[in-house]
Amino acid sequence: MGFDLHGLKPIINKKESKKMKKLMKRWGDKNGWYLDWKKDIPEKVKSKYFKLRDKHHYNNPGIYFRSNVWWWRPIWQYVSLFCDDFLSVKDMEAGEYNDGNEICKTKALKIASRFNRTDKDGTMDAWVKIHTDEYEKAKKHNKKIQKQLDKISKECCIACDDDTLVPADFPEPFKTKWNAKYAEKNWNDSYPTSKEALLEFSKFCKESGGFDIL
Repeated sequence: MGFDLHGLKPIINKKESKKMKKLMKRWGDKNGWYLDWKKDIPEKVKSKYFKLRDKHHYNNPGIYFRSNVWWWRPIWQYVSLFCDDFLSVKDMEAGEYNDGNEICKTKALKIASRFNRTDKDGTMDAWVKIHTDEYEKAKKHNKKIQKQLDKISKECCIACDDDTLVPADFPEPFKTKWNAKYAEKNWNDSYPTSKEALLEFSKFCKESGGFDIL
């Protein structure tokens, strides 16, 4: 699962190359924006397309921003934490889902400005450090939990003389013991972050002209 953000009226710093236009004229959809996957597109063409598309997005960061769910949660958590004075509750809640919510140009620019300010005053560095420390702590904790889960699984398989058993099929008391130990996992180890990721999103916001979240 991922989050795909598209600029509503992105700033175009550099237009598509002639190579990209030529490729899309032959292999694009009826609007010439994306590849028409109904066509029998050669792998060589696909590879060329993605290279040209990625270069176009790099030159025009306001067009598109993508993040998997694990990296997106901390990004939007930062937004909700430091931009709650101008984002509505609906905006902040909708950012947790990829169902098409739109953030207008004014709010997108304010997000970029707030990110820039918190970067300059050190707030961003401090937040990233705290989040990263929690992430690393959770990883160490879960490593210990996994060893205990593996021990329970091994004991169960030996007792049942069946090494194909999975936790969902464990008999008692092993199932209760496994579930109780699994509940002790710290899910903070699933959500990494970095200052680079935050600044990349900030750049997208600044040049997006507003964006949707899909």
